[in-house]
Amino acid sequence: NPQANIATIEFKLLSAQQRQISSGEVVQAWREEVGVLPYVRGLTFSGAVFDLGNPVEAVLSHPDPEILARIANAVVDGLREVAGVHDIRSDHTPGIPEVQLELRPEARTLGLTLEALAGQTRAAFFGADAVRVQRGREEVRVYVRLPADERSSITDIERYLVRTPGGAEVPVVSVASLNPGVSPPAVRRKDGQRVVTVSADVDAAVISGDQANSILEDSILAALTATYPDLTYTFGGEQQQQLDSLDALYRGFAIALIMIFALLAIPLRSYTKPFIIMAVIPFGFIGVILGHWVLGVALSAVSFLGIFGLSGVVVNDSLVMIDFIDQKRREGAPVRTAIIEGAKGRFRPIMLTSLTTFLGFTPLILETAIQAQFLIPFAASLGCGILFVTAIIMLVVPALSTIHLRMMKGGQI
Repeated sequence: NPQANIATIEFKLLSAQQRQISSGEVVQAWREEVGVLPYVRGLTFSGAVFDLGNPVEAVLSHPDPEILARIANAVVDGLREVAGVHDIRSDHTPGIPEVQLELRPEARTLGLTLEALAGQTRAAFFGADAVRVQRGREEVRVYVRLPADERSSITDIERYLVRTPGGAEVPVVSVASLNPGVSPPAVRRKDGQRVVTVSADVDAAVISGDQANSILEDSILAALTATYPDLTYTFGGEQQQQLDSLDALYRGFAIALIMIFALLAIPLRSYTKPFIIMAVIPFGFIGVILGHWVLGVALSAVSFLGIFGLSGVVVNDSLVMIDFIDQKRREGAPVRTAIIEGAKGRFRPIMLTSLTTFLGFTPLILETAIQAQFLIPFAASLGCGILFVTAIIMLVVPALSTIHLRMMKGGQI
């Protein structure tokens, strides 16, 4: 890592078909083997295929920086007591130890400025970009600095010779005083407010991200808010991404329903028939929930994508039956006969369409490859939803058509 106090270790696993252990199990075993490392301020393990954000993430804000740091530490301590929550971290940094140089009056007499002194000292101990070498497609930077045994202590800095504008070389200690200090911590702001973010991962076999966030809000943050009334917080990470995604999906779904209604009303020349056709859409949600429960698949944002796609398929099946009923009415059939013939005549094509749709999604639903896991909720929503709604269409559409035609004929059919 470019920062000297941060290190990262990464390794790539074999494909899911070539190994008998999941990436989550590897991460858990790695975490248990490493245990607690001395002198390490933060330690994080991650094995996510898709980065959807942290399962637990709270953005804290308070007018007083010291109180904010105290609150962040209290949240970290509270999360450590929650089973299944691990890799807890806070982006509040107390600062890094450093040596601050302050010019002596003698330095100004020699014409030496603080910028010149700092530039020479940094180049000697940190390194100066001397040359860049092209190796294939990569550019390699070559830094020049003092040997390791000459830059290992404050004494080495004091004895280092810096060049003055006149060409003379003098030790740093003769032109500057060295004061040990701490660099100011990074200040992070959101909407103009100073914030600290506390995040964590969860063991899905023990606790879900939603459950951990509920404990965080109802227990830990509730107690801290009672103690510090000026504390404000929001949730981010995976939870916020899902809320943002669902919000965008809901808006898009509402627009799609309006467009479907318009496209149905214009050719049918009716405002009520589109309602009959679209009345089965809510039943699709029931079928989706039942399908997820039977298959043991968790509802997610991808599941809602399948629900919205299911709405279009449901409308097609309902439209086929309504059109057939209208056709029988134009041929002069009585209302009751037209509805019965419409349900009987369209049963086979509607059922075959639904069965073939479900069978088409079956391989994806039963797929075990890790690359297909995020698509399974989508397939479960469409496949299981269409099976359930097909039975509902055969009952609801004829019933609603009967009520509609009865109202048009003054209660008689």
